[in-house]
Amino acid sequence: MEKQEQFFFSIISSLSVDGDGLSTTCFALGLTKGMELVNELDGVYAVFITDDNVLHYSDNFDEILIKE
Repeated sequence: MEKQEQFFFSIISSLSVDGDGLSTTCFALGLTKGMELVNELDGVYAVFITDDNVLHYSDNFDEILIKE
């Protein structure tokens, strides 16, 4: 049996209902396809953390980070 990919993630969006729906969808799609979906949407950002503790950020994630 093939090992199933495990990951954790956070979705950031202006409307919580969007984030909730995308969270469920991205969980079902997995890392690659979930990230592709997030990258197609304006104003939506994600960080996926894979089971090897690698962080995968969506495109333009740095736009929402607080810079000191």
